[in-house]
Amino acid sequence: MLFNYVQEAYLSGYGSVIGEFLPEAIKGDPVATEVGARKVKSVNGIQQEPPLGGDCFWQFEKVLYPLSGNAISYGDHCRIKHVLTQQYLAVTQRGHEECLTLKRIEAGGTTDPEISFKLIPDIERTDVVTKGYYIKINHIQSGMNLSVRSILHSYRNSKWFKLGLEDDKDNSRQYFQITEVKPGVIHDFYYICGVNSQLRESMQNLMVVSKSFSYPPSLDELIEVLGQFLEWFQGEGCLDRHNLKMKTFKKSQGIDLLIGFLHESESQKYKENFRYLNFEKLCDAIADVLLKFVSSAKSKSLLYLTEEKFINILLAKCISNIKFKRFLTNLASNESVAASRIVQKIDLEEMLLLLKNTRDSTFLDFMGNVCLNAGKSVQDTICKGLMAHDMSTFMQTQIKEGVIWFIHPENLVGPISSICSKETYSSNKKLCDFFIAQLKFFSQIFKGVNTEAVDLIKFGTFDEVLISIGDPDLHPLVKSAYIDYAASTYISDWVQSNGIYFYNISHTF
Repeated sequence: MLFNYVQEAYLSGYGSVIGEFLPEAIKGDPVATEVGARKVKSVNGIQQEPPLGGDCFWQFEKVLYPLSGNAISYGDHCRIKHVLTQQYLAVTQRGHEECLTLKRIEAGGTTDPEISFKLIPDIERTDVVTKGYYIKINHIQSGMNLSVRSILHSYRNSKWFKLGLEDDKDNSRQYFQITEVKPGVIHDFYYICGVNSQLRESMQNLMVVSKSFSYPPSLDELIEVLGQFLEWFQGEGCLDRHNLKMKTFKKSQGIDLLIGFLHESESQKYKENFRYLNFEKLCDAIADVLLKFVSSAKSKSLLYLTEEKFINILLAKCISNIKFKRFLTNLASNESVAASRIVQKIDLEEMLLLLKNTRDSTFLDFMGNVCLNAGKSVQDTICKGLMAHDMSTFMQTQIKEGVIWFIHPENLVGPISSICSKETYSSNKKLCDFFIAQLKFFSQIFKGVNTEAVDLIKFGTFDEVLISIGDPDLHPLVKSAYIDYAASTYISDWVQSNGIYFYNISHTF
């Protein structure tokens, strides 16, 4: 990395790096690929760790024989490659002004004068360029040096300085220190670049429509790559390293590419191809990566998934793929702003009708998390739609002679300890999972902000909780859901402060 100590900023590149590989629907607004100096954040005057997402990583290459591996000496003509975008630092003409930007070159190298530089040491040196040295970056054609200006602007929650060109002089704004990136970080970065390269290649193959294709290209290799990527990500390392891996994957637009595949899978133009490719396997692999992203990424990265260009595509896959239902459920539960954005995009009435018709436990989990995080008005819509009338969507229970019985739906009448026991759980898994999701759904309402919704719950006395705890045959997951149901009312500030009374609550524990 190249650090200017006066402005406390790293030479950086930013902008869209894979726009030409993406479907039009998710390209978003065009973002110019630019160069700046990214200011290091500080807390109480103490500098934080340098940004390691890849936008500050650069590599020197000799203009002649760039692949030789020979070290660069002072005075050698070189190119400065931005590793994240695989483009080169360049000085281009915009009107009457010379500007710094990034430029893509064709494979095989070029002697383009716009991207040819030489490195000038801070003191007289004849040895090779190495870490720790201070250098000036001189553009050979113009004869001027890179300089960090004092003009700050914002880009994606970071502060950036503008760059310019100045005549060669002893000015501290022209000096950059060569700093080392830890080998482990570089290894992770290049691995992610390799995964993205495979994604780009597969995307290009799928987007090419040609009569010469008697069969569409196989996705088996890509599915295997994503499986290995997930294993690698879940490997050894601290939480910060896992966060950095996913941050780098997002910044290199790997997330954009994954969602691009989802978009193309719904396109009528490609559906016939995807039928042959068993595309649902790839969708499952993509869902696994996105689930891991949600569990590891920080709030700012989670909101990236709910941007306008992504959310409709993800909701469409949610209808047909159980893993995407889990993904959106986790996203809504981990980030309240994300939950609100999701709610703005879904047709709640359609979702509620689908839930009534299918009794899908993952949908109910999703609704519960939305209820908890998206606010009172959303709870009103969901709870009135599901509970204000006859509660027919839900499985209903009753205590008969000290035993909990299912009494609705009619085809499920019987003791709960027989239907959801340790022995019968697997054979009745769908019904048992829905009942557990139902208990969790009510728990989320208790934990929420809507006392009117709480008053609508006409289910499950706390006597049932006590019976479930003492039942030796009942499956542990059902017991756990009952206990959470009781505990959520006990700890709810809203339930307590509004005087909502539950019979036997003090005897539950």
